[in-house]
Amino acid sequence: MENFNIQISKEINKELAKECGEIMPCGHIGVCCMTSERSYAENIMSNMSSFDYKITFIEYPDDVKADEDNMLDIVESEEDIRLFVGVGGREIATLVARASEIRGFEYIFVANSPDIYGVAYELGNTRPFENYAVRAPKTLYIDALCTDGKKGFSSLVGIILGHAVELFEKQYINKLCGKFDEKTLNDEKALIDATIGDGDMSDRERLLKNIVLIAKSQRDEFCSAQKVLSDLIEEMSLIYDKGESSLLAAVTLIKYFKAILSVKDGSLTIPEDVCAKCRNIAKLVNADISEIIKRVEKRSFEPKWLFIHKEYREDMLKDIEKLENKLPNVLRSAKRFMADAGYHLSEEYDSNMLIQAVYNLSPLTDDCSPVSIADCLGIG
Repeated sequence: MENFNIQISKEINKELAKECGEIMPCGHIGVCCMTSERSYAENIMSNMSSFDYKITFIEYPDDVKADEDNMLDIVESEEDIRLFVGVGGREIATLVARASEIRGFEYIFVANSPDIYGVAYELGNTRPFENYAVRAPKTLYIDALCTDGKKGFSSLVGIILGHAVELFEKQYINKLCGKFDEKTLNDEKALIDATIGDGDMSDRERLLKNIVLIAKSQRDEFCSAQKVLSDLIEEMSLIYDKGESSLLAAVTLIKYFKAILSVKDGSLTIPEDVCAKCRNIAKLVNADISEIIKRVEKRSFEPKWLFIHKEYREDMLKDIEKLENKLPNVLRSAKRFMADAGYHLSEEYDSNMLIQAVYNLSPLTDDCSPVSIADCLGIG
């Protein structure tokens, strides 16, 4: 995914009209949004009257999923549309990104929430279209006027904590096999550490500023245990909000990584029946087991990984404990951004399913992930 411009703005409709005019002084624009965002989308397009445009709204229901079938609504929209403007969050962003690549022209995206996880930070990770190219927006606008309230900031806290957990896993994997660029990892760590601080993330302005920096930062492609577990949480219908699923996944993995790294003595063993874990995961999400088994058919564990694991175990344990010590402040920050102060988190999901998911996660993770190494150590 190529780099793109990210801009926080207090005058979206004026700046959007100007940029559209620079891209295409006249013609037909397709505006893609969900039903709940329709009036907002109409408002930000209000300054287009100064240009000679025809505007068509491509509206999706609020529960739309980003998949090939739904993408066709954009791809097969009127032939004379030459520019798309996407409005909303990650699902619309994913659909517009793929459709614009197929149609072969630029698009602009507007996010009216500080949670730009699906729009920028996660834009390159269009899982339903993993075998296809996607196009980055020419500009991603973040509406500063819509970030004054609490909405979206709780998700942002979850996203940032999730990124910290993903970064920890990448650092662990890098010690085992040198898979990632060391400088990139260090730059990521400095930015994430500065964002989390002692765990108190109640400063909205700082959060918004730093999530933009995170979104712009260079990162190595990686399907982390954090992302896999977050997706599973949503697929199991435990939580539907990406920020909250990321928060739950992060807290669970911090505790699981600590348990793995706390085992002092371990010897390389033949992993237990990984196929059983494949069956369990397939059952949890009602998926085709053959697709999950394909992920582990060529998996192998090198004896040196266990040696390296032992060498760095105590160092990595201290790092994950530092992150764990920040959890009370992190969770307090996230919950106080929620309308019900997080009460719903104790009501909406089954913790037993979450435990089953994390203990059967290894078939879906990197060969060198702590989750996979736990199989070799006979843990879990």
